[in-house]
Amino acid sequence: MRTLLAVLLCFGLNACFPYQYTMRSSITGTVIDAQTQKPIPGASVSITSNRFGLKDGTATARTHHSGAFYIPPFHQWGIFIVPQGILSTDDTVSFRCSGYTGINKEVFNSGDRVKQLGIIALKPKIRRLSN
Repeated sequence: MRTLLAVLLCFGLNACFPYQYTMRSSITGTVIDAQTQKPIPGASVSITSNRFGLKDGTATARTHHSGAFYIPPFHQWGIFIVPQGILSTDDTVSFRCSGYTGINKEVFNSGDRVKQLGIIALKPKIRRLSN
């Protein structure tokens, strides 16, 4: 009992306690061909979290036959230190597919909310014919 009381007192006095951070929000959207407006199945979608300037890891998904994708959130336990835990960060989302010009998009990481990126249009690469 004394140990538990000492631990609680320590956390209370230092303004820190165990907390489950949302390191990366979930994202969803649809990838289409910019010219035909048709879905692009099998496109690679990856998100890299940039928390306080550090790379927290990358998650990758492939689009379904409808061009839709979903990457779930990433949660991690840590010590909440006021005000560190209330700061949000930006994530980089990359969209790639063979035959298309890839794009990167900065997304504001706002915690547990699902980020709906909407329609992402990839432009077909221009193929030059040689003589």
